[in-house]
Amino acid sequence: MMNVTQTAPKPATTVKVWEDASPLAAVGDIIRKAFCPIARVVGKEILANGCICLIVFFPGCLDHHSEEWVLEAPAVPATATATATGTNGDEPPNRGDNRRGRMQPATKTDKALAAIFNDRPKQYQQFLIIREELAAIGIKLGKLISSREDAKGWRLDWEGDKAGLFWTVGNDWEIASLKYETELTGNWEGFDLVEHLDCNGIELPE
Repeated sequence: MMNVTQTAPKPATTVKVWEDASPLAAVGDIIRKAFCPIARVVGKEILANGCICLIVFFPGCLDHHSEEWVLEAPAVPATATATATGTNGDEPPNRGDNRRGRMQPATKTDKALAAIFNDRPKQYQQFLIIREELAAIGIKLGKLISSREDAKGWRLDWEGDKAGLFWTVGNDWEIASLKYETELTGNWEGFDLVEHLDCNGIELPE
């Protein structure tokens, strides 16, 4: 008899960050497995033998490869709910797809932030999308450090490693060191915001 799969679970409406591979992880969740690049779950299937197959994508890897992790099913029905920022309800990709379709995270209006951007509503919408995607991998947004008409900036914290999220006229969005002309270090080493968004199917409004 062929080893066919059952109906694949639908993506969760929220995103959770897991410290290791788990059969409870849902499509869209982040896995920060020890000694392994950050992985995003882009597909989940229940195999005929009852095991759970997670299809994961590594947004920080230059070769943009994906892997299949087969895990034993949990002993009890999954009741854990995710507790981070929301994503949309895209259907999981077919086996063999390396990434999800293009997506836009759900955003909420923040009047205080909207006031900071004043008459730049497009930049405000871009900021909300970036903030949600960074939060999904455990990055905390800190205080505002620059609020000029032509430049905005916020402090970022990634498990104790500091950086800055900047927007400037002509250069658009970037994540850079808080110290002028110094390289990003720690978790931030080699991190490129535009590449990260693209790897995760995030397309900013033009």
